[in-house]
Amino acid sequence: MPTATSPGVAAPLVLLTFAEAARMLRVSQMTIRRLVERGLLPCCRVARRVRFRMADIEAYVAEHMRGGSNDKPYGGAQDT
Repeated sequence: MPTATSPGVAAPLVLLTFAEAARMLRVSQMTIRRLVERGLLPCCRVARRVRFRMADIEAYVAEHMRGGSNDKPYGGAQDT
């Protein structure tokens, strides 16, 4: 029997609610709504409910990670 780690087998689809997405990112549900409205966080509708794919949450985090040598610290201040 194939497992989720077998080649050619897709990982199970994980869908999150607004509350779960907000908890995962440690932000308010209003912040999640704003990200959706601005087109920064994709979502889908399932039976008139909005859901977020775990993969989209992870992609959002990856795109907004800081840590490269050219990145400014949060707040725009520079170390001297």
